[in-house]
Amino acid sequence: MVEPLKLLILGGTAEAAALAEAATAAGHEVWTSLAGATRTPRRPAGRLVSGPLGGIDGLTRLLTGEGFDRLVDATHPFAETISANAVEAALRAGVPRITLRRPPWTAGIGDRWYGVADLAEALETLPRAAAPEDGRVFVATGRRGLNLLAARPEYSFVVRTIEPVAVLPPGVDVTLIRDRGPFDLAAERGFFTEHAVSAVIAKNAGGTGAEAKIQVARECRIAVLMIDRPPSPPGLWASRVDEVVDWLA
Repeated sequence: MVEPLKLLILGGTAEAAALAEAATAAGHEVWTSLAGATRTPRRPAGRLVSGPLGGIDGLTRLLTGEGFDRLVDATHPFAETISANAVEAALRAGVPRITLRRPPWTAGIGDRWYGVADLAEALETLPRAAAPEDGRVFVATGRRGLNLLAARPEYSFVVRTIEPVAVLPPGVDVTLIRDRGPFDLAAERGFFTEHAVSAVIAKNAGGTGAEAKIQVARECRIAVLMIDRPPSPPGLWASRVDEVVDWLA
């Protein structure tokens, strides 16, 4: 019989929610922090930790003060600050830590990918991928950094976000769509057709929830300016929920 553990999950992803459900079903006491996630996240199984964690010091206090046995970093692959804080806080608190990361997407036959480091480089590279008259550029990187679109006023953009965008860059043709995935192939095909998508700017988030847009780009021979992932945190890591559940045992 598995000895119940007190587990803190740094969440905000589908994998984190699946882990919370699986670990709860296995008899563990599960807490999930959604700091840095959307304003209206889907509530996971177990107990929810609301609000900012307070950086390394705050996370360390939470781990030690509440007596957690394990820490799982199941945040978004691009949540660099939270992941770095998790590494240091776990060391200070003496709590074993593992990172749960879904595998990245990889380019396949028919893909037209341009690997870039960030949104700024994607916009610099954009003329190699599509001409302004070809259609709209689908920006699927979230609501942050959209002011950078001002660097390409000759292009038209369609931006899809979960959260509202307070300010859009002036002098740029931007269509803003608020919607929450996952999106299936049929929905993405319709989106690409409706907005005459000519290129995609996306983060290499991996997983299946946001993959349909990559598949549609492949079908349509549309270029994807793919923002590479930051380096993974050091230490143990897993790519599947069941691997983490086994680690808890």
